[in-house]
Amino acid sequence: HQRAAEANVREEQRLREEAEFAEREAAERVAGEEATRREEDGRKRAAEEQLRKQAQEKVDVFLKAKGFKTMSMPRTSCFTATYPLHVAVQENNAGLVSALLLSGADKKVKNSTGKTP
Repeated sequence: HQRAAEANVREEQRLREEAEFAEREAAERVAGEEATRREEDGRKRAAEEQLRKQAQEKVDVFLKAKGFKTMSMPRTSCFTATYPLHVAVQENNAGLVSALLLSGADKKVKNSTGKTP
């Protein structure tokens, strides 16, 4: 009986150790996955920020070239007002439209004839 009891104790100890090892492995795997996710999120945010910066640079060049003071102020002449987004749409410049929207242009703004882009 004593040998069987000792064998049972050893078996229980082995099972506890295996369970602890499995728990540690799982915790390490979760921690590794979390670290990888944070790194990916950081790279994604950096890439998005770079896109926003490039879009803003493109918008700034466009605004200056077309005589706009800001993205949210219309260019007026002879009782008409038009916004940068309207001009980009009229020019069928999808890249610039995207850059303007990414930079915060209001897609619901109406020109002097009451039209949205």
